[in-house]
Amino acid sequence: MTRNQLLYGLLFLLAIIIGPIIFTQDWSSIDFSNTGEIGDTIGGITAPIIGFVSAVLVYLAFDAQVKANNRIQDQIELEQRRRREDIVLREVEESIRNLKDDIKEFSYPTKQTSVMITGVQGIHQFLEICSRNFEENYNHGEVFLSPYHIHLDSLLESSINIYFKIENSDFQDELKDYLQKLWYGLVSSNIITPFRKPMRKIKEGENKSNNMCPVCDSFHLYIPGIFFFKINFINDKYLELKKKFEYI
Repeated sequence: MTRNQLLYGLLFLLAIIIGPIIFTQDWSSIDFSNTGEIGDTIGGITAPIIGFVSAVLVYLAFDAQVKANNRIQDQIELEQRRRREDIVLREVEESIRNLKDDIKEFSYPTKQTSVMITGVQGIHQFLEICSRNFEENYNHGEVFLSPYHIHLDSLLESSINIYFKIENSDFQDELKDYLQKLWYGLVSSNIITPFRKPMRKIKEGENKSNNMCPVCDSFHLYIPGIFFFKINFINDKYLELKKKFEYI
């Protein structure tokens, strides 16, 4: 209850107490001698005032209860949001850690010694071989896909899924920025780096060659079709975040 509301209540209470006294005195300008029993007179005078005050008090009590319920509901919703954010935050951080581990597990044999190269270097070596197999790169199906194709494709797919989980979350800006920076760092060093050379060769050759992919009508001669659109999407989002966070 505010100070003004308390003041009005005290004034009404004072009027209820003083009013009957004033109106029943001999020196009052109003004569109640012919109005029946004095109790009926006082009751008739005070009843409307009491009824009005009661209505005001009921309204104030109801209003206070509504505000209290709203505050409680806001607190419940805030706590639920924090719990949802905490769950999604842990899921995203775990997904990023798992993807880093999956990238480290990628392995590809060297042509000369058949020694397995792992991690980003293994991806780089695999893409070097892929960039020479022009005919196979224009295959968008799964007929000629090796386990290396499938593994790398799953890494790209996981990167995209993590991006959308962050983008579609209702995190506060500060928390979303934190997760976007984690994703940026992940793809920058582990995904974009090994794809940088074949993507540069595609950019240099796309306006000079008529050898377009018969399936998607795009020029991706140096990158298998299964990777082309996914790595382009990842690269676009990478550049957006680079601009956002001013990574020059």
